[in-house]
Amino acid sequence: MKTYKVVSYDVWGNKKDGFEVNEAHYTSFTVELSEDATNREIVKALKDCGYLKKGLHTKSVRIDGDEYCIYFSDARNGKPEGELRLV
Repeated sequence: MKTYKVVSYDVWGNKKDGFEVNEAHYTSFTVELSEDATNREIVKALKDCGYLKKGLHTKSVRIDGDEYCIYFSDARNGKPEGELRLV
């Protein structure tokens, strides 16, 4: 298992013009994931720790990155929502 800190984004922009991350902030949330965690497991961990809403569906979240930094965004409009950084 690997431990990740949740990083929250302050985002500017919109769907039409695009989004830009203005600032990134460490939150008090941490999650533990296996080395081969699926997108479903990543979203579940973010919901379980309280960062994402419980009713959010996995297909609503786009996951990118690697084992050191996992980025997640809104799958509908591409808005960056945050990241998981390996501790």
